[in-house]
Amino acid sequence: MVREGFDDSFGEIGELIGVSGAACRQRYRRARANLRGEKRFATPPAEQRDLLDKLLLAVAEEDLGALVRMFSEDAVLIADGGGIVRAAIRPVTGAQRIARVIVHLARNARAEAEIAYEVIELNGGVGILLSQDGALHSCVQLEGADAVVTRLYIFRNPRELEHLRGQAG
Repeated sequence: MVREGFDDSFGEIGELIGVSGAACRQRYRRARANLRGEKRFATPPAEQRDLLDKLLLAVAEEDLGALVRMFSEDAVLIADGGGIVRAAIRPVTGAQRIARVIVHLARNARAEAEIAYEVIELNGGVGILLSQDGALHSCVQLEGADAVVTRLYIFRNPRELEHLRGQAG
C-alpha cells in the first residue's frame, strides 16, 4: 500500500519496517501474487511430503543415484543464509550438481553434530525443519512436478528461522 500510495522506494519502505530493500521488494511481489490468487508453492502438500520422504531416505543412505533421479534435469537449489550463516551464493542447477551438493552438506553436518528433523506445515505446504544438537539449523521446502523435484529451497538465515521455533517439536 505504501509503495503504490506514496510511491516510496523499496529501500525507504524497508527502513520503515526494518528489512532490506530486497526483502521488501520480495514481500511486495509475493503480496501481489497472493492478491491475484497465485500460490507460492503449487505442489500439493501430499506430493511434497512424498518427495521429502524420498529425499530424506536418499540423503540418509547417501544414495547419489537416487538423489539424481529425484531431480528434474533443470532443477534448481536455492539457499538463503541471509549473509549471516554459510549458504550457496548462487543457485545450484542440474540434478547431478544438486545431488552432489546435498550429499556433501549432509556429510559435513553429520560430522559436526547430531542432526534431527521434523516435518512441519510451511507456506501452505510441507517442509522439513532441521536441528543440529538441539539448535535450529535450516528449513527445507521443495516444489515438484511429475514425481520429481524442480526446485529445492534451503533456508538457513537465523532471523527467518526464528519464527519457525514454535513449530518445532
